[in-house]
Amino acid sequence: MSEWNRDTAEAALLRRINYETYPAAGGGQAYRLKAITQLLEQLGRPHLALPFIHVAGTKGKGSTATMIASLLKEAGYRIGLYTSPHLHRIEERIAIDGRPIDGASFARAVAAVCEETAKLDAAQEAGKWSGTPPTYFDMLTATAWFAFQQARLDVAVMEVGLGGRLDSTNAAIPCLSVISAISLDHVRQLGATLDRIAFEKAGIIKPGVTVVSARQNPLAAASYVNKPTAARRLMGVWRRFFGESTPPREIDQVSFPACSALNWRLAEGRSLPALPAEITDVQLGMAGLHQVGNAALAVTAVGIALSQALGRVGLSPRGGLNVACDPHRFPGESNSCKPHRPSSSMSRTTSRRSKPLLATLALERWPAARTALIAISEDKDYRGILKQLAGRFDRYLLTRFTENPRALSPEALAFELRGLQAVADAGPTSTEPGAASSAIIQTAETPAEALRMLRQSVAHDELVVMTGSTFLIAEVRQQLLESPLGNGRSIGH
Repeated sequence: MSEWNRDTAEAALLRRINYETYPAAGGGQAYRLKAITQLLEQLGRPHLALPFIHVAGTKGKGSTATMIASLLKEAGYRIGLYTSPHLHRIEERIAIDGRPIDGASFARAVAAVCEETAKLDAAQEAGKWSGTPPTYFDMLTATAWFAFQQARLDVAVMEVGLGGRLDSTNAAIPCLSVISAISLDHVRQLGATLDRIAFEKAGIIKPGVTVVSARQNPLAAASYVNKPTAARRLMGVWRRFFGESTPPREIDQVSFPACSALNWRLAEGRSLPALPAEITDVQLGMAGLHQVGNAALAVTAVGIALSQALGRVGLSPRGGLNVACDPHRFPGESNSCKPHRPSSSMSRTTSRRSKPLLATLALERWPAARTALIAISEDKDYRGILKQLAGRFDRYLLTRFTENPRALSPEALAFELRGLQAVADAGPTSTEPGAASSAIIQTAETPAEALRMLRQSVAHDELVVMTGSTFLIAEVRQQLLESPLGNGRSIGH
């Protein structure tokens, strides 16, 4: 395996079927655990070498997983963190002690996984194994577990890629399961109703394993809380230990970009040995009002894990939450812009509290002039996303990302948005901050062209919000880090 390097390793993974690029409909048929289970068995069961915390959900699972890892690192553990997708380099998905895995270690782990995958492929061709071939995500998940074992880490934090029940990360028994807020998500793969999607997310619940959940939409919660078998695993954990959080004070524009502060407390009469009963004014490293709820969930999860499974007490969450920063999600000023992943809560939902981007824009004193740069995958609820964004900006610049074939055309987005804008203009005048009628709608064939247009026109006091897809953020982030948008302020969401 000496000839392997990170480039050959990535190329080997990319030769496998990749549902991130070409999503499969009908999760029960396309997504199964047989291949990843057999692959891990052949690798020597690396997923059993260390305890791990499993994180599922729709909104905030990546941020929550990152905060959990940061809190555990602050507590003195050596931590592995597995998240998806990546922005620029595949190694970003597998972090060891807060840093992406180095290329040599990544290559060694992939080589080991590929060797066992080849044996599995041969067995299938010979009719000695009846499972489906391991996918890109199967192999990448096995790579993460193998790398964590080789690094002799103390704990791993694994973020679900898609759903939960049939996700590759669900091939092992965690020491703690965590479920962030659930809403409509990947409806082609998981189902078109909230209860069906919640059923898939709750598939990470295991007998005898503590579960900590965010506060859920009643329809989502009912799909697993009210079932007797699930209730025995969840009740008395979710309601008993979930901490309270309060919104931050309104933040003045001079502190842009604004990060929230967490105030957390245990339910009355409860206690966790690892945590004080109350935590106040903890400044978060991740910006946005919605991160307060994610931080409360992370603190609760780590408190339970330390008290029950990991055996350490006395966590001080302040430092871990201060430094936790997910590059997918962290906004910044134009001279250090760090756009982040789109909030999945921009999907259809009836809860206003599940719209973190809009809530953040309403709460904080952002510049009055607002432009939205938008690109969306065709398999997402693009109508629902655009409906929420319509009337909120003075200018819309619609584009398509170029490195994934799932992008909807900017012309299709513009057609949909013009119809929504016409409805907004015909209705009562909005009183919400930043609402705009008769907004300018423009298109650009590529993100690079969109950035050129913005650089030529962005005003000194203009806010540029980039949203809709991780793939858009991946294509613009490095360019913005190297060459900001003049004097305007930009965030990615």
